[in-house]
Amino acid sequence: MASVKQVVGAKAALAVAGLPTLASGSYAMSATKSNTLNQPSDLMLELTLTAGAAVSGNKQAVVFAQASLDGTSFQTGANAADEAVMTRLGSLQLPTGGGMQTGYFTLAAAYGGVLPPNTRFVVKNDSGAAFTDGSLSVAEVSLTVS
Repeated sequence: MASVKQVVGAKAALAVAGLPTLASGSYAMSATKSNTLNQPSDLMLELTLTAGAAVSGNKQAVVFAQASLDGTSFQTGANAADEAVMTRLGSLQLPTGGGMQTGYFTLAAAYGGVLPPNTRFVVKNDSGAAFTDGSLSVAEVSLTVS
């Protein structure tokens, strides 16, 4: 009898301009991730952030996705006015300033189990303090049958 295994590929950095120093209340958008070459069944995101010392308010970063069929026309922009129509993936809690926090998010579930052909990610700094460091990485998740 055949068995299906989930395989998580190697982690790769995804550029997000301004993320390491993003001001509180601001948004940073990633480069586009194409999902058409290897056709993974899902993407796993790793977000690592360090907030400044004076965190306050919600003490979090919020992660959104934007889908595109052609890699050019995306769901929406990346600002407070567009937040309601972006696809929310989750939040990374930043309970204390100066401490590095890492969170993991998956993409396919947010789109009903179907991975969009092209995606970019938006991070909102809702921590009350500017970030002092940050990075976003992705890993493709594939299924194999043996």
